[in-house]
Amino acid sequence: MYNGELSRGLDLEFIETVDSQKSAKNAVLILVSNGGDADAAYKIGYYLQEVYDSFYVLLSGMCKSAGTLLAIAAKELIFTPYGELGLLDVQLKKEDKLGAQESGLNISEAFKAMEERSRDTYHNLIAEILSASNGVVSIRTAMNAASNMV
Repeated sequence: MYNGELSRGLDLEFIETVDSQKSAKNAVLILVSNGGDADAAYKIGYYLQEVYDSFYVLLSGMCKSAGTLLAIAAKELIFTPYGELGLLDVQLKKEDKLGAQESGLNISEAFKAMEERSRDTYHNLIAEILSASNGVVSIRTAMNAASNMV
């Protein structure tokens, strides 16, 4: 059973515990985790694949982010009524803070917001150029100017 954050150090502790108590060819891991370090999840999943003929994951509660990565390493997932998987939200190291991490989804969301703002600005500029020129500037010229400005 693993109930908690997945992190480096705890992965080694888990592996050592399993290694010292392994007595069967197959295993069921009861997993509840809000996530954590993807490397730790990968390491545990890979280890379980290597030492057992088959291993299964029973999801009795939330299993998010790195927990999902660990869960999908199993041969089969078993869900209880409250078992759930969550998004893989890779954590990236922040450049400005020692040991700090942030969601990889933040970067994706930032690019999506920039794309939307650029598109809106582009359309607004075209409308403004056409309106200000009283029909003297062609739509092609307005589009070119707006594109250069954005």
